[in-house]
Amino acid sequence: MSIYRRAAKRDDNEKTIVDALRASGCSVVRTSGAGLPDLAIGWRGLNIWAEVKGPQGKLTPPQAAWHSAWRGGKPYVLRSVADIGAMLDAAAREARWRPLTAKASRG
Repeated sequence: MSIYRRAAKRDDNEKTIVDALRASGCSVVRTSGAGLPDLAIGWRGLNIWAEVKGPQGKLTPPQAAWHSAWRGGKPYVLRSVADIGAMLDAAAREARWRPLTAKASRG
């Protein structure tokens, strides 16, 4: 195996989606790693994972394994700028459901 790692291939639509997320007031970090979603997004105090795919793109086996093993909020799949609004709306709805196992005490 070579010591030189080939750069991960990014989807052609990723730059357009990242630019639109930033224009919507999100902070965005491009991530890379075995199965790790493409984007870590910060929006209104929420942390959101997103995988960028082309119109017909499918999750790779490592991505599918990561998605199913992750115990936090499930990553969204963004195929176009049009998916951003639905993702942010869904993330906001999911964030409102916060089960409490114990009341926090204030000292």
